[in-house]
Amino acid sequence: MNNINKKKLVPKYRFSEFENSGEWNVNSLKDLAKRKIKRNKNINLKRVLSNSAIDGIIEQNNFFKKNIANENNLENYFLVDNGDYIYNPRISKNAPVGPISKNKIGKGIMSPLYLIFRFNIEQNDFFEHFFKTNYWHKYLNYKANRGARYDRLNISNEDFFNMLLPYPEELEQQKIADCLTSLDELIELETQKLETYKLHKKGLMQKLFPEEDKTVPSLRFPEFENRMEWKNIILSDLLNYERPEKYIVNNTEYNGENVPVLTANKSFILGYTNETYGIFKDFPVIIFDDFTVDMKYVDFPFKVKSSAIKILKIKQKDNIKFLFESMKMINFDAKEHKRYYISEFQYFFLKVPEPKEQQKIADCLSSLDELINAQNEKIENLKTHKKGLIQGLFPTVEEVDE
Repeated sequence: MNNINKKKLVPKYRFSEFENSGEWNVNSLKDLAKRKIKRNKNINLKRVLSNSAIDGIIEQNNFFKKNIANENNLENYFLVDNGDYIYNPRISKNAPVGPISKNKIGKGIMSPLYLIFRFNIEQNDFFEHFFKTNYWHKYLNYKANRGARYDRLNISNEDFFNMLLPYPEELEQQKIADCLTSLDELIELETQKLETYKLHKKGLMQKLFPEEDKTVPSLRFPEFENRMEWKNIILSDLLNYERPEKYIVNNTEYNGENVPVLTANKSFILGYTNETYGIFKDFPVIIFDDFTVDMKYVDFPFKVKSSAIKILKIKQKDNIKFLFESMKMINFDAKEHKRYYISEFQYFFLKVPEPKEQQKIADCLSSLDELINAQNEKIENLKTHKKGLIQGLFPTVEEVDE
């Protein structure tokens, strides 16, 4: 693959056998594909599909755990086949103009809010990867009706199908598609490996910690097999709930450094800031989300954005890792209402062994965490590599977006 940048319609990176193939073509979507508008009337298909910004084409009942479509109005839904492309005008953080995805899961029906089209050529994986870029976003943003709903891009069918797409000859299209598909497959394999590590840790924890009605775990390290039973200890004896303002400081030692901003989401980390005001620096702590009942062990300075996050200050520094892992074993599912107020949370009990056994368990789980973190980093590096590769394999052409 050679690094070249001769003309606007030539990508930065090009496979050697195509470096003298000239500029890419440009054509409108309406000349490359045909819209599909056949309805479900008198066909009675009930397999409702959705286009997710993250997961692509999925079965609606699998994604939402139920069908959200009105079963009395399914005859108005569009028929879709394997290989069709679907545009969902719903915008989100992951799809700022809505996603375009290729259907790979077979025949179904989709909401009439979606636009469905099929390319004229059978080998069209190149365009599937193109629609994963943001090179077509500028055009849709320019053509969108700004009086539309805030969560949905309002673009006419005519404007959508007038969108211009750059593309090389078919052999080069397939070469690019094969390259990116192989990278996707590698990322998927590494992601499956990550999930295997996580499942292994989860299963191991279920054995290393006692069940609710037991006082010893089913799996114990040999040196502790005949030792004493685990003790019940109330969480309030181990942790203090601290209001953030008690420890928040304006400290010049963090000037110019990016400090994580923690909020109530799956990963807790919203983003980063280099502002020094309001930094919580008395760590380590365990942060707890009232709503999701998620926890995170934090051993770095941070800022807090969400009031749902509670900061739990650890009274004793010994075996903090064991305490954190033990808290994740608490059975929250038995609670009827959704929110756990911090006053309730502090009165849960933990089963705790002697300190040496705590440390042994913590060391074992820490080694697994290192493996999981390394695998996470590997996946993120692959995604970063793919993002850079895509930027080089597709030309950035201003006139295509106009």
